[in-house]
Amino acid sequence: MFALQAAVCYGQGDVMDLRGFGGGHNHAPPPRQQQGSSGLGFGPSIANGLDNPGAFGPGAAVQQSAMGQLDVTFIQGDQIVARVGDDVILLSEVFPQLPMLHRNPQLINDQTLQEVRQTVEAGLPQLITMRLVIQDFRRNVPEENRGQALQQFVDYFNEKMIPNIMKEAKVSTRKELVNALQENGMTLDQIRRSQVDTMVMQVWLDEQTRVSTEFTREELLEYYTEHAEEFDFPSRARWEQLTVSKQGRTNAEAYNKLSAMGNAVVRRGVPFAQVAKVDSDGATAADGGVFDWTTQGSLVSKKLDEAIFSLPVGQMSPTIIEDENAFHIIRVTERQLAGRKAFEEVQDELRQALAQERRAEKAKEYLAELKETIPVASILDGTLRTGGQGPNGQGLPGQGFPGQSSVQPASATIGDRGYPGQY
Repeated sequence: MFALQAAVCYGQGDVMDLRGFGGGHNHAPPPRQQQGSSGLGFGPSIANGLDNPGAFGPGAAVQQSAMGQLDVTFIQGDQIVARVGDDVILLSEVFPQLPMLHRNPQLINDQTLQEVRQTVEAGLPQLITMRLVIQDFRRNVPEENRGQALQQFVDYFNEKMIPNIMKEAKVSTRKELVNALQENGMTLDQIRRSQVDTMVMQVWLDEQTRVSTEFTREELLEYYTEHAEEFDFPSRARWEQLTVSKQGRTNAEAYNKLSAMGNAVVRRGVPFAQVAKVDSDGATAADGGVFDWTTQGSLVSKKLDEAIFSLPVGQMSPTIIEDENAFHIIRVTERQLAGRKAFEEVQDELRQALAQERRAEKAKEYLAELKETIPVASILDGTLRTGGQGPNGQGLPGQGFPGQSSVQPASATIGDRGYPGQY
């Protein structure tokens, strides 16, 4: 299926900064690039906690049972798969290619159903998290500021992100992109809405989980002591290598050729690098046979690995090393034994790691508070029975929250959820 499917659901890459929009600011700061993002804008610690499907239900066993409801009948309409406050999440929002299946029912089979189930299990918890954060954004940011911020997100998507999407889709015009998306059951508006939602969630969650990066020496030392193994490093080495492949020659021919190359260095004083450039079959022959820092245990050839980490530094291997594919002579030029980075060497790493840990804790507390005030029901944990459909379905009765007797229509556009009109 189309490579942009993940982008529709989770939004990757560039995000904007919404700092200050809970107050009286009237326009968003300029876009910023988020490096190393999980796609949700969290660092690994936060993402691991929030991406767990069990975060919104009692556990995997219940989810597996509930996911059995995703049968052929279920995916024939655009069913509601979750409620977050006054918002609903449709199956098509989690599985964007649902319309394509509706147009081509012959594609629906056991494999398709399994793909839908897996996509829902992986994507729905993230989408629920997104909707929780967006609802908090809506209720805390003044309407005027919210509209201006959202419009800037839309402009940013149109000006900065669409060109990248076109490049990924290998198309040169907007029309070609629209056609490519349609062929895969998606629309540009789907992606736009998804990306804007993602940007809002990223920056608003970032704002709500901000922590200080100033820590005392005692705090840093405590973290270093508790996570000492994370600062261990393996042995590593740099070396020079002469290699003669066995391919296309007998073992004796390969051995004799390498022997002559080694003797040229040892007996005639020809520079190692010169011999490597002229005669070696090694991967770095053009660079004089030099191999840069490599960690112990990472080489395919176990015999080479053993020699590199046992021979004295500066000494050529006293015997020719044979492995499955070739013969080798090596000379280790530098080696560092395994050890642990000293506390004083990792101050910046410690600050970043400790800040990330505290931010993850704050994010969990923040989302737990949202769940106390914003009700969530999902097919993943059985709190939402299947049967409710969106605007294009048959409107079958479904289970809402206490006091609700019927399914409310799904939002047709972001504008219906409080965002600025059509974009």
